[in-house]
Amino acid sequence: MSIYMQQLTNGWQVCATWENECLLAQPLVRGGENLRSITPWIPARVPGTVQDDALAAGLLPDPFRERNSLACEWTAHRDWVYRRHFPIGSLPQGHSFRLCFRGIDDACVVYWDGRPLMRHEGPNEAFCTYIPNPGDTAREHWLHILVHSAPKEVGQLGRTTETHTRKMRFPYKWDFSTCLIPLGIWRPVTLEASRDGWFIDRPVVRTQYDWVSRSGHVGLETRLQLHPETDPPSSPIQPALTIEAPDQKERTEQKQHALSPGRFTFEHSLSRPELWFPHSIGASPLYRLELCCPAEEGNPLAGPWTPWHFQAELGFHNTTLEPNPGASDDALPYTVVVHQRPLPVCGANWVPADQFPGRVTPRRLDALLSMAQQAGINMVRVWGGGGMEQDAFYRTCSRLGILVWHDFFLSSSGIDNEPPRSKATLAALASEAEAVVREVSQHPCLALWCGGNELMDCGTFTPCTTQASPAIQLLEKVVSNLDPNRPFLPTTSSGPNFGLSLEALDGHQRLDDAHGPWTFQGPKDHFQLYNRSTALLHSEFGVEGPPELETLLEITTEANLWPPDATNPIWDFHAAWWNNRDRVEAVFGETASLSDYLVRAWHLQFAGLRYAAEANRRRRPHCSGSIIWQLNEPWPNACCTNLVDYYLRPKPGLYALKQAFAPVVASARLSAWYGTKPGQLPEISLYHDRFPDSPIPNHRLIATLFDLYGECLLSTELDLESHPTQQPIPFQCAATLPSSVCILRLQLPACGFVNDYLIGTAGPPPLSPLAGFDQADVHQEPQASGRFLLTNRSAIAAVGLHLSLPSRTPASPWPLLSDNHFCLLPGESRMISAAVTTEDNLHIQGLNLLPSNHE
Repeated sequence: MSIYMQQLTNGWQVCATWENECLLAQPLVRGGENLRSITPWIPARVPGTVQDDALAAGLLPDPFRERNSLACEWTAHRDWVYRRHFPIGSLPQGHSFRLCFRGIDDACVVYWDGRPLMRHEGPNEAFCTYIPNPGDTAREHWLHILVHSAPKEVGQLGRTTETHTRKMRFPYKWDFSTCLIPLGIWRPVTLEASRDGWFIDRPVVRTQYDWVSRSGHVGLETRLQLHPETDPPSSPIQPALTIEAPDQKERTEQKQHALSPGRFTFEHSLSRPELWFPHSIGASPLYRLELCCPAEEGNPLAGPWTPWHFQAELGFHNTTLEPNPGASDDALPYTVVVHQRPLPVCGANWVPADQFPGRVTPRRLDALLSMAQQAGINMVRVWGGGGMEQDAFYRTCSRLGILVWHDFFLSSSGIDNEPPRSKATLAALASEAEAVVREVSQHPCLALWCGGNELMDCGTFTPCTTQASPAIQLLEKVVSNLDPNRPFLPTTSSGPNFGLSLEALDGHQRLDDAHGPWTFQGPKDHFQLYNRSTALLHSEFGVEGPPELETLLEITTEANLWPPDATNPIWDFHAAWWNNRDRVEAVFGETASLSDYLVRAWHLQFAGLRYAAEANRRRRPHCSGSIIWQLNEPWPNACCTNLVDYYLRPKPGLYALKQAFAPVVASARLSAWYGTKPGQLPEISLYHDRFPDSPIPNHRLIATLFDLYGECLLSTELDLESHPTQQPIPFQCAATLPSSVCILRLQLPACGFVNDYLIGTAGPPPLSPLAGFDQADVHQEPQASGRFLLTNRSAIAAVGLHLSLPSRTPASPWPLLSDNHFCLLPGESRMISAAVTTEDNLHIQGLNLLPSNHE
């Protein structure tokens, strides 16, 4: 006997109806001719979302442009009905059938030939339903899916105690998104056929590595189900199991005979398997597992039908959390250890990649995660206000060697942040958690589980502990039962106090796992705050900044982009939480044009985020790492904390991390962005650090202070073998300097590392003197293979260079360049490379470039 399957990706239509209209029309006649719809039947993409289908059909304005999302909000408050036609003869005779849904958002009813088969609620839980045996198959059939209107739920501002559904929270409005609540069949749908009535549930796969025996164990568990209208057959089912080693070095095949209904398992051991590591400390080899039912001999199904099969990519990976050196005895452990090797966490928070997750493609995920990997990011945190990601997300992380910290889907709400306690909500939470753990835990990229985002005690507003919350106790139990070898944290931040601030530090609050701040804190306080931080793990913080002009023009016209502040209704609609013109002017002085605002705000995000990440790294290993808020965005913001914009264009913050997360770095600790008196530098100390397995021979640090004309004001060269990492090296200038802006350049010649800091010597605003200098002229000479030679042909330094390489293809990601946001001294050249072959020139902008370089 055999089982067959086909993916139901084509032939779908969808329409909107009034609430409960579909229930009134039961039974549905043929294709729903008796259903009173409020939109015509339109083509539907599965997987997808109804809003994306309505947009493609011209029923909605572009919800990402200007304030158009307000005109699209009605879509969440209507029922939607999908339909798919099965013509005469499309279902093979003599077979039983089962429909399998990987995920529908949210509450739904499945109809076959007009009559309901089952109801389901919960977007992250897969489910299956049996089709009544058709008997005479010489007739047509109709499949309908009613997707109910979105339930009322809490957005960013409200009470977490009142959350009661498993819907993603962010589409109800969050600081980085608008209010657009997705609905639809967002994950694949499969139709299965079996001649003898047997069906195999989607397996759960586990791997484990034993350090004593140096062996790897693979376990696969599933259930054999019988169609309720079929008698048990006498013939056995014989699925074949294949495990293929990386690079097809080895194949292992097994067969399981005479399986009986109910639970069954496959077990296999491998001697000395290749181990999976995050990319920053090793290779990430993947084994390929396949379980399949061979085709029947003599009468196999053809056409869209293929033999039933299940595939998974496996890796032998073990992550633990160990205590941080110097931490309090009762502190939770935050040092990530992979295969007994400590890993400095260079992380970023991940939010859903689109406001409508059903339309996220593997290509989009690959572009975002590849940019993260190139920037040195070795961990992403799946944030608790979103939802479970598509398979392609976890597969891509596993392939690229990026660890995943996975929140369960609970989040703060501002007014109260305590997890819900009602029995019904806890029961739904448990069901969802079990489904998510079973599905996600097979991926080698998964490092740890967390109860949710910023969950707190109602009375004290301090982070929740497991003991204080029934919801967190429940989640910990689910992990303990289903994925016992992975760590669990109760929430993040996990305290014992919530956030990093000067007030918290002045009050001597203990900060173990801390969140915040999310904006630039000012030309003095920003430096003081991160210098004084005591966090063992800084799992959420950021600095805001605008995207490229090309992205802003996707939002509105250039005329509507000024002024970039809350007085501009379109700008404010796309940046209300992150408007930063005042913070930009606190550093640069008054800003009178959009081009000046952009280059200044870009530099602010780069310099502010680089400093924060460097400051955390200077406290390694007491501080085990940084997880930046946030890598991506689901909706185009005019200003936000993300590192890559909605249109896949890297922002300055990503280059800041590329600098701060490099294997070997030199950094400067500053007391402020300016000196205490005109003509003076702030207090400066130099640091160097190298991650494990990053030895550099002839390790020298050259620190040079230049004026804007390239004259050396102070220089020192240090043999770092005599200076331990994480130890400060004073850098002082006794002479009075011009009241201007200086460039502090740190170089590690052995590895080509260069780090430029702009420092004010005229007082606040520290970089305002730049406006009084001549402008620089930077010339580029394109080389072969995506390389560009930049030369400063002027007598003044070109500072804060912002480079980009726009893609000619719409919706294609812009490449991450080898270097960005640096200075070129007079007459200096630098080679820039990109992993593309192009005839285009770089787009060069900067804080003091001639206007021709802005065009």
